[in-house]
Amino acid sequence: MSALIHEPTFKTTAGAAVFAKTVLINRLGNSAVHGRPVQQFDALTAVRELFHVAYWLAHNAAAGCEAITLAGCWAHARRGFIEARGNASRTVGWLLRHIIAHLYEIERPLHQSGAGPRLRDAVRASQSTAIVNRIRAALLRIRPRHLPQSAMGRAITYTLDQWPAPVHFLAVVRTACAVEVA
Repeated sequence: MSALIHEPTFKTTAGAAVFAKTVLINRLGNSAVHGRPVQQFDALTAVRELFHVAYWLAHNAAAGCEAITLAGCWAHARRGFIEARGNASRTVGWLLRHIIAHLYEIERPLHQSGAGPRLRDAVRASQSTAIVNRIRAALLRIRPRHLPQSAMGRAITYTLDQWPAPVHFLAVVRTACAVEVA
């Protein structure tokens, strides 16, 4: 695995951030496989970094492929607003976190009941679409009030830069929106 990670083409293509994540995952994975204890914090870090690397791989593998449509991650977007809550207006952060959480509240019963595509589509059309439109409008309205390098500015930019990926779940009824609020 190490030889593949350190292969020059991969290092160049991945860039410094993704490469560093793969090295960390490899190091912690080797520790676990060879019987060395891995602390809980390190294990959680490895899983989080693995998610980022997998997302990067999927995003780059999907580039230019019409058969693959990337769906955005509302949980990831919401996390940015959670992390920004200490540095920005409590009202703005609270509002955005709870509006996004409302999407989960709509999806949870659909998921739990095993709702079919028609019901899922109808519920999303009648409820979720309006919420997603409110989120985008709010982000566009408040973006000028936050410095781009601030935590809130980064959360806003991340979410808007993902568009239209975060709304993909509205159009493809087989795509699930996260149902758990972390």
